[in-house]
Amino acid sequence: MKGARKHLSSRIWRCGAAVILVACSLAGCGDAADERSAAGDGGIAGAGLTLPAGPVADRPWARQSCTPGNLEAGVLACVHGAAITRADYERARANLPPSVAPARVVDSLIAAELLAGKARAAGLWSSWLLGPYKRALAQAWLQDVFEAAHPAAKVAKADIDHAFRNATIRVRYKRQRSFFVTDAQLLCCSGDWKQCERREDVHACIKKNKPAAIALHQALAADPPATAAEMQARTVVLAQRFPGVAVAEVQFYYDTSKSYDEQEGYDLMVQPYAEAVIKLSQGQISEPILTPFGWHIARVDRIMPPLDGKPTDPEVRDDIARNILPMVRRRDLQKTIFDTMKRLGVKIHFDRLTR
Repeated sequence: MKGARKHLSSRIWRCGAAVILVACSLAGCGDAADERSAAGDGGIAGAGLTLPAGPVADRPWARQSCTPGNLEAGVLACVHGAAITRADYERARANLPPSVAPARVVDSLIAAELLAGKARAAGLWSSWLLGPYKRALAQAWLQDVFEAAHPAAKVAKADIDHAFRNATIRVRYKRQRSFFVTDAQLLCCSGDWKQCERREDVHACIKKNKPAAIALHQALAADPPATAAEMQARTVVLAQRFPGVAVAEVQFYYDTSKSYDEQEGYDLMVQPYAEAVIKLSQGQISEPILTPFGWHIARVDRIMPPLDGKPTDPEVRDDIARNILPMVRRRDLQKTIFDTMKRLGVKIHFDRLTR
């Protein structure tokens, strides 16, 4: 609770300082605030804002008690038994522009304490302010206590193993060679390649586009693009000469030690395309590739080596833990709440909501 109160009080002081300084600016306080004593009421009491004295226990936002005639080290002012410390000043100072004088920052903290006490005396503490205070305390506990007790290093092995069994997560650490390609295309069909292969109109279109595919390849190969972005830009420009030309980014995995039919667990490209691309080196442009969809000129932008990561590898474990940490924390928080409710015997009468 000490950590939660410290975290919450810093927020209250910052808000109070900002509000009072803005109000002072609008009222034209000027430099008068700089000349007032930081230890007294500084004109606030003279304005009629005198407050009844009360112990710090009645002011949950106060971090430290004090005695006006005997201030401890680091205490700048004592307001009705509540200490305004150098730490409070530093937190408020960090959120204000450098042009604000130190004395004005302290004045704002004193005014915030006085007005907070006045609100408490008026009964506001037990009404509309109670909800925000509870929410702020809960948030402070989540950040300062719960999250600190649930770092990525403490994510359970069972959670790591469960995440690794997910194919979309596992492929990040365990995969075959990866090919990243920019593909210039003259397509005549899309969808299922087997259906495309059976259509006569597709065959006629492919035959008609063959001269354009050859000319497109010659135009690209004559001045080979140095990057993927250049390949895309050149293809867009060439589309003016060859209507129907498009460009796409293609990525796929392939175990080059096995045949096409032996590839397992991957979203393969159609066989003629995959077998042509895997023979290229990085930066190389292919000859026109004929597939059931049409014609392709592929530039291999990047080839990544295969990976064989395991959940027991420290770098794999740490990376998975960091990524699943938010989900693990949400689950563990729900369990913490449920277990606490069970221990305390909390009963909820949902039926009374309809009465």
